[in-house]
Amino acid sequence: MTKEYNYKLTSYNASFSLKEYTERYAEKSISDEENVLKIGRFFAPAFQRNAVWTDKAKSKLIETFLIKLPVPPVFLYKNRNAQHEIIDGYQRIKTIYDFMKNKLRLVGLDSCYNKKIFDDLSEIEKADFETKMLNCVIIENIDETSDRDALYEIFARLNSGGTNLNNMEIRRAIGWGRLLFDIEEFNKTREWKLLWGEKTANRYEDIELILRILALSEVVFDKGMREFLNNYLEDNKYADKREKLNLLKNSILLILENYKSNKPFHSEKGTRVNFALADSILPVIMNHPEISNISQKLHKLLDRDFDNYYSSELEKELCKNFQSICFKGQGSISKKAVCERRNIAEKILLS
Repeated sequence: MTKEYNYKLTSYNASFSLKEYTERYAEKSISDEENVLKIGRFFAPAFQRNAVWTDKAKSKLIETFLIKLPVPPVFLYKNRNAQHEIIDGYQRIKTIYDFMKNKLRLVGLDSCYNKKIFDDLSEIEKADFETKMLNCVIIENIDETSDRDALYEIFARLNSGGTNLNNMEIRRAIGWGRLLFDIEEFNKTREWKLLWGEKTANRYEDIELILRILALSEVVFDKGMREFLNNYLEDNKYADKREKLNLLKNSILLILENYKSNKPFHSEKGTRVNFALADSILPVIMNHPEISNISQKLHKLLDRDFDNYYSSELEKELCKNFQSICFKGQGSISKKAVCERRNIAEKILLS
């Protein structure tokens, strides 16, 4: 089916000083009425990615302004409340803000500005920096309807050609809705943190894993992982999946109560969750919460000691194969690999 686009947009060029960007930037969340709902504020919409620039990359940007080299324009979307949503250039605006608020010390530079904060600059340098202009393109939707849809489409198209966005970041732009909101709230819960760890992922890897688990608990996997998740999100963008997320919470607690380690899905080095282990086992338990002898079955699937637990050589080989597939990295998400490891997990857990 051919998708129809009927956006009624207008755009125009503008320019603001770096001091104006700092004064207008809303550092707090978009739900903070005192800060964001002031007319003219610049803020990142909910689907924007987290700040992922390194301090060295931030420092290079600030140095570029200080040595008077040009910087590409940012894109702002002026919504119906006269607020400016940052759809391209968030990292640049946030970096400018942090530097002028003395929250960023410049590092990794060969110039005289290395290791300086804003207050270390001379008065002339400060004034020159504050009055430096950064161009922008302001986009407005002249149609009263579909305000958010136009914003998502612009964001996706501006960013989809770059190499800095991963699949989940683009997915959030195109597919933001009730489902992703609920998933991100679940990502903050104690139960999920017990499984994932306390530190939230910078690039939404934790959000992608929750999405994968939900999708694989509901839909037959019949294509590559990227397309599979894109289709699931498109079909369920505004769906209420809180009951499913509650099943996921209960399944996590069940595993933690019945497995010897508090990191059942972590890699051998223990640094991060193995996605393939988690999205093979958790969907099965979510759909079959009354599994008998679950402790023994979890040890069969998750332990690396293949001399214990197994009732037959065939079962032992199945579990060896399961772990071999799960630790193949990108090789674990092909159609064949996902189906094979899911089938083994079901066979062991439901036997």
